[in-house]
Amino acid sequence: MNAIMKFVGALLAGTDIRHGRYLIQIAGCNDCHTAGHMQNDGQVPEAEWLTGDAIGWQGPWGTTYAANLRLLFQQIDEKTWLAYVPPGEKVATPYFDFTPKNLPPGQ
Repeated sequence: MNAIMKFVGALLAGTDIRHGRYLIQIAGCNDCHTAGHMQNDGQVPEAEWLTGDAIGWQGPWGTTYAANLRLLFQQIDEKTWLAYVPPGEKVATPYFDFTPKNLPPGQ
């Protein structure tokens, strides 16, 4: 998870935007957190990335509305982000793709 915070922090700070851009693309962050991304085959201007979406994504967890991650990451530090989704809890994001050591046994 530290890698995520470093990449997203770099993206927001503008220190190395390439790393943040790469992470956002391979992690699928835009799929939910960028309005119209999935519906337009990923063809959304970068200026609109991670600004949230009003579509309710439904699954076994219920309905989730994707937050504006640009605003969220400006308001929290790494410690807060790590506590935001406690290890072992199932969420509607690919959180566990980045933290396999935190998966419950058999998951």
